[in-house]
Amino acid sequence: MFPQTSVDDVPPLQYAVARPAIYGAVFLAGLTALRALFVLLGALRDPRLALPALGAVAAAALAGAGGGLIYAFLGRPLLRVRTVGPYLAGVVAAAGYLVCVLAMAAAAGALSVSDNLGRLLLPLLLVATPIGLVVGHRLLRPSTPQR
Repeated sequence: MFPQTSVDDVPPLQYAVARPAIYGAVFLAGLTALRALFVLLGALRDPRLALPALGAVAAAALAGAGGGLIYAFLGRPLLRVRTVGPYLAGVVAAAGYLVCVLAMAAAAGALSVSDNLGRLLLPLLLVATPIGLVVGHRLLRPSTPQR
């Protein structure tokens, strides 16, 4: 009934864009699910805690997918920059995730972006830069052969 497809059937551009979004969504949802697990254990006594915990996992997956898309379009081309490319791409990936978190907070009404945009950019960069440098160093640098 449904056509059989495999990763080889997906056009390379779509795969290159979808893969970081999928990895980002799974990674951040997994990290959040570990924390939400403890909240869900507490939800056995108070069931009202379950919905916010599951919502946090869904929001983390959405922000991870958005950050992955931002990395795919803006960060991946930075990998071509010699020496500092992986670090720049890591900062873009971390900032993309944080921008998605801020956008969701603004959409939920928890944050007024128009009033505080200038106040939000500096903390965003202060948080995204060290995280991005670690991501760039640990995950995005080309591997060097061992001697």
